[in-house]
Amino acid sequence: MGTSASSKGGRGRNPLVPDWADDQPGAPIPPSDPNRYRSFRKSFGDYVSGGGGKAPLQKSLGKFARQASGGAAVGPRRLGQVITAGGAFGETLKAIADGNDVTGLDPDRYTGKTVDQFAQAIAEHVSGDSPDADAINVAVQEAIEHVLDFDANFDPNSLTDDNITQIMIEYLAQSIFQIIVNEAGNSWNRSDDVVTTAKCETEILDLTREHVEQSFASQVQQAGIKLGSDAVERYMRTAARHVWQTWERFDD
Repeated sequence: MGTSASSKGGRGRNPLVPDWADDQPGAPIPPSDPNRYRSFRKSFGDYVSGGGGKAPLQKSLGKFARQASGGAAVGPRRLGQVITAGGAFGETLKAIADGNDVTGLDPDRYTGKTVDQFAQAIAEHVSGDSPDADAINVAVQEAIEHVLDFDANFDPNSLTDDNITQIMIEYLAQSIFQIIVNEAGNSWNRSDDVVTTAKCETEILDLTREHVEQSFASQVQQAGIKLGSDAVERYMRTAARHVWQTWERFDD
């Protein structure tokens, strides 16, 4: 983590969803409110200055979802590049698990190497060249290292369907988490110290992960685990919408 100092956040006059990031290219987008970040950043500043806590975090995420990002019908569209890369990510992991060839990547090179080395290679392979590439790269590495045994060497047998699904959950949670901490911008300056900042970052990621996991669990229960790129993209698209809808209710 440690991303909270990396951005001043977006400007209210910017489009709600950049063209290059839109998961529904060509669909109408409402005009942005120049003041759309105001309530979110004030609430988020209160959250960090108060030392964190679930209730104030939920309040600020509610304002992010409903106001700053344009609501559940618009906000998740910001994840277009994340979702596309996520589909490729899941399909690549499944191919490696099944012993199939992966164009542009030789997974045999990483068998017996560290999980970190494997994570870096996969991240480079799927992150693409969009303005989100660096964030996607980080999310891929964090997701693999969260689920697989970081202290062990990489073993393709560790890529069970359940583990791949957990990696996809973590990847989406990490991606949404990065958007939140970046869009909070200078509100982070109200945190008293690095310990409080780290605590708040952990709380944001934990809550995001919880809500992503709820959606994945429901989808897998209904349809089973499917790890082709189209299926993974559908999981993520549905989960992102679930996260925004859940957070919007915090602002009721």
